[in-house]
Amino acid sequence: MALEADYIEIDIRTTSDSALVLMHDRTVDRTSAGSGEIKDHTAKALAELDIGSWFGKPYCDQRVPSLAEGLATLGETAKAYLDAKGITPERLLEAIQEHNLVERHVVYQSLDYCKRLQELSPTVQTIPPLRGLSDLVKTLSSKPYGVDAAWRALSADMIERCHTAGGSSVLRRN
Repeated sequence: MALEADYIEIDIRTTSDSALVLMHDRTVDRTSAGSGEIKDHTAKALAELDIGSWFGKPYCDQRVPSLAEGLATLGETAKAYLDAKGITPERLLEAIQEHNLVERHVVYQSLDYCKRLQELSPTVQTIPPLRGLSDLVKTLSSKPYGVDAAWRALSADMIERCHTAGGSSVLRRN
């Protein structure tokens, strides 16, 4: 937020007790002394794990934030890039509405997931992955807000075709 980024990415996962938490990795193995998948832990168990010490002393005692905590940190103006890693489309739509993100979000997930979200609410701004030119017509038929293209798939031709189809955003993934 201090760098005034257009969007701030948050990865959302669901715990065994249906709580929504922010965590990039599928497991806690890399970032804590714990082990196992997020979906197999309760929110309380995750909240007890130190997930920052591995990164450096200033980050000791960092905990897995809940979705509500993460969105509260965003405040009322920052835009959220929601990477829906372990949350149903229905739950994600609830969270978008509940946390006043309707006009300041994008959702990254598979094309099928994005289509389901758009069926639930046409105002959801989706960004499905675009693997290459061969997927362009199918991906753009869903009328996404943008696409998330791998660097190796990007070309002047692909970007021109996206713009011609009415798309304004081509985001890249490493």
